[in-house]
Amino acid sequence: MSIRVLIATRNWQDAGAVAAALQDLNEIQVVGNPRSYQEVLDDAQSLGAQVVLLSPELTDYRPDLVAALLQLDPPVATVALAPPTGDWATEMYRQGAAGHVNLPLTGAATGRLAETIRQAAAQATQMQERATFTPAEVDTLAELAAGGWRKSTVAVYSPKGGDGKTFFATNLAVALGVIGKRATLLIDADVKANAHVALHLPEDRNLFGLLLSVLERGNGDEVTPRTLRLFVTHYGDPRKSHLDVLVGFPRLELAGHQQLRGRNEARVRQVMLNLLRTAGQLYDFVILDCGPDYNYPVVWAAVEGADRTLFVTTPIETSIKCVKDGLDLMRKAFAAEDAATVQRFNLLINRYTEEAGVRPGDIVDVLGLPQFGLVPHAGPAVDVSLNTHTPLVLMRKKLDGPAAEAADGVAAVAASLYPPFTILWERVGGRIGRRERKVKKRRDSRGLRRLTNLFVEEV
Repeated sequence: MSIRVLIATRNWQDAGAVAAALQDLNEIQVVGNPRSYQEVLDDAQSLGAQVVLLSPELTDYRPDLVAALLQLDPPVATVALAPPTGDWATEMYRQGAAGHVNLPLTGAATGRLAETIRQAAAQATQMQERATFTPAEVDTLAELAAGGWRKSTVAVYSPKGGDGKTFFATNLAVALGVIGKRATLLIDADVKANAHVALHLPEDRNLFGLLLSVLERGNGDEVTPRTLRLFVTHYGDPRKSHLDVLVGFPRLELAGHQQLRGRNEARVRQVMLNLLRTAGQLYDFVILDCGPDYNYPVVWAAVEGADRTLFVTTPIETSIKCVKDGLDLMRKAFAAEDAATVQRFNLLINRYTEEAGVRPGDIVDVLGLPQFGLVPHAGPAVDVSLNTHTPLVLMRKKLDGPAAEAADGVAAVAASLYPPFTILWERVGGRIGRRERKVKKRRDSRGLRRLTNLFVEEV
């Protein structure tokens, strides 16, 4: 059976050259030459096309067209016809193209055209048969092209346990990887790992095993894409989720394994840094749920290798003071090695409630960190979420009150990292932005002012 192809360009010379290059190939059949956005979609369906050779110089071309073709049933793959000016090949790969050829066609490009079409058709068939591809939302890609975003690695850290790091990190990763449909990796960088428990995942493939396999290999500390894939576990339905999880240390005693301590600590740190570099190449977002001991090489490397570290605190004095003490030590420790790491420290206020009598601005002033996000106190909904192994962000349509506000708080952080997420969040009933609140009498902040004065005196 021949591969049915559309040549979608308004340039007659380009269309003729491409058609001529394919005319003697019995396995490839050109079935149409649409010249507008809607014609491409209509012809792809009515003519049964499997591949569209698409030029961005098409009349009324929009960056969401590649995704729109993938959303057809059956999906239609795109091969970019890249003009000689501009970096259209890279741009259209980002939009979801399966391959490209450069225009005008040269001898080398002509020879590669047929093979590129075959590969694209095979990809479309695989998507249909295995249902392994979930295309990005159409208008999400349009907004993405207009506003832009970049890949990032985010470490979620607090020197104090019990302040909701794992809750926040898992929900942020699920938001980006499942609702946002971006390739996301959640790494549990805690020696008391329990992110996999919250997500109801097996623990047999984990960070401990990955570190040990690289350290025992004895031929360098590189973490290849193949090695990383061997140790990650996919979360959710592959047709809907783009989230992988690297489980941490499923048992506490593993953190003291002789291969990870003593002289090997420097290697553990380097392996972890290499792991983050590889993950950054494979995924759009890497979220790290860090343990409280920053001196442990896994945690140190997580903070060092992240594009941004979110220090998690609650509006409780003990939490704020613990973060303040740890932050002061970490600023000094990291500044001695890499001052740029300190510049990437941000604040995440978790479980916030006005009833605590502390304002977000006060916490910002005390800690000296810019606020990156605020997640309101969710109440018992967090316990329900954990016990049912259902992240709060996936329950948004059923939530109201404080629980809904907490989910929206996580979503706001996701949108800060990936702006098109705002649209997707609204589609699941969420809301990002300032809420109408009843005006309350300002609470007495003398307790926090005393705490502030104490910190000043200590310094």
